[in-house]
Amino acid sequence: MAGNWSLSTCPSNTDVIYAAGNNSINRFQWGVGWTNLTPALSAAGYSGNLKISDIEVYPYNHNYVFIAVAGTTAGLKVFFTADAGTTWQNWSYNLPNVPVYSIKRDNADGLYVGTSIGVFYKRNGAAHWEPFSNGLPPVPVTEIELWPVSNEVWVSTFGRGIWYTTQYNSCQPDVILSGGITGNYYKEASNSINSTQIIYGAAGTSAKYNAQGQVKLSPGFKAVWGSTFRTYTSGCGAAINLSKKPGTAKTKKRTRQRNKKERPIK
Repeated sequence: MAGNWSLSTCPSNTDVIYAAGNNSINRFQWGVGWTNLTPALSAAGYSGNLKISDIEVYPYNHNYVFIAVAGTTAGLKVFFTADAGTTWQNWSYNLPNVPVYSIKRDNADGLYVGTSIGVFYKRNGAAHWEPFSNGLPPVPVTEIELWPVSNEVWVSTFGRGIWYTTQYNSCQPDVILSGGITGNYYKEASNSINSTQIIYGAAGTSAKYNAQGQVKLSPGFKAVWGSTFRTYTSGCGAAINLSKKPGTAKTKKRTRQRNKKERPIK
């Protein structure tokens, strides 16, 4: 095959290789040869003009495959097969309409994806993605690797070097936040968040708080002109709005929405 963008071997079956390129995905099996999996992927919604940017194979079963899709076609970002490509499922869910460049599974069967604006995470069994870019500049994430010894996630970016953080873990009941932040930021709690943070107005700064009980903005809290800030009351692990440009502090009015789970405060 010529013009491949991504290639992945299978730890559980060394006779199998998956390869993507020229807007198609194929499986090679020793003694069988190449099988084009693109028609089945198209039946799940994939558009043939989109680049398949990365492939992740489940280490203990070569039939389980995850793929990332670049491009800006809404709802066509991540696909999964449990039968070696005979059928596919669309796992894009609420991902923003930006290119997805990389995908990586963790030992909890969760998934990380690297996009043109940062990293997102999907917990095992969840039908939505969550932000996972605290402190990371809003730049393209080209590759994701996990370091199990120190429980870290390492990512490479386009133009901003290599970054790392601890892997995803469950949220705390009560969280107290302080200090200043720039870039993408997301914090959740099962009960409450109390914040005196300053959200600076640097380009691309977007902060979201999500607590099921209450979000309290104490004296000292400030969302600087030009930043984006939202609060939610859906709690830990719940789906939130991941749209690329939800609005900025300079354009949104202060609102109170007692009966809605999404509560923008600008």
